[in-house]
Amino acid sequence: MIVLLIPCLDYFIGEEVFIVNFINYAIIYLVFYLLRYTYKNGSIVRKIMFALFIQLLITFSRIVMLIKDNNTNEYSHILLFSLFSFLALALVIYIIEMTNFHSRTLKELEKAEKLHTISQLSASVAHEIRNPMTTINGFMQLIRGETNLTQDQSLFIDISIKELERTQSIISNFLSLSKPSASDKAIQIVPLTELINETVEFMNPFALIRGIKLNSSVQEGVKVKAHDEDLRQVLINIIKNGIESIKENGQVVVILLENEKEIVIEIIDNGIGMNKKQVKKLGQPYYTTKNAGTGLGLMISYNMIKLIDGKIDVQSEVGKGTTFIIKLPKIE
Repeated sequence: MIVLLIPCLDYFIGEEVFIVNFINYAIIYLVFYLLRYTYKNGSIVRKIMFALFIQLLITFSRIVMLIKDNNTNEYSHILLFSLFSFLALALVIYIIEMTNFHSRTLKELEKAEKLHTISQLSASVAHEIRNPMTTINGFMQLIRGETNLTQDQSLFIDISIKELERTQSIISNFLSLSKPSASDKAIQIVPLTELINETVEFMNPFALIRGIKLNSSVQEGVKVKAHDEDLRQVLINIIKNGIESIKENGQVVVILLENEKEIVIEIIDNGIGMNKKQVKKLGQPYYTTKNAGTGLGLMISYNMIKLIDGKIDVQSEVGKGTTFIIKLPKIE
């Protein structure tokens, strides 16, 4: 609206000038308002061409006014003024865009530096943990081979070995931070409907302990190309975050749908929610909204989904909750 107030200053110069300028700036305001999203997402060249289009509209309106007043002597002045105005506007757009580009580049470099540090740390820590884990697993396998074990003892050993294998898988995920492109896991067709049902059932005791309802609504027969355990870990991470974000009397809902274009998983909670600044930082190294969190869980989840050409969108509102939308490509 400030744009429309500028020509009002010309009212003291003359009514005719005021009308012309008011029409000019009204055109600018209307065009910018209607095409603001297209302009914002466009390239530098497109934005400069947009500025040229605006300047041509203004020049045309002023020439029409000169023709009406039969004032042909001002044509050259108007054209020269319009040319310099366009050049100045193009220069300003270029400076703003290059400033934004350099700002984004610095943020990406900072993010890459953090990721490099985490990669080195995760590789060294995971290696040191994996050695004793392998030893423990070996001894557990030997004990399981004993013939004098009770049924309960055999059950406990089987559970322990299974958890050790799961820990090994988690360690491998941390190692993928240092070599994300060198994953030796085979992408396979995963029955996503069954996977989500199993994950919800697995996480249900954790939700019940906290007094949270965990429900699901899944479309039958949905399949996807992915890493089985990686996708399960992503779902566990996000569901766990949703449960932990709820203080009391809340619920988490997992929805699975398949449309003509893609497969969509929505994980919805009615927890404390986040503001736009917090949502924008999700997935960055060491960023978390939890007091005791590290931010690595979501970071790994984002990387896992990216490896299978998927995408994670987040919608959140403070005090109302958060929705994680995982979009995965359909099987061709």
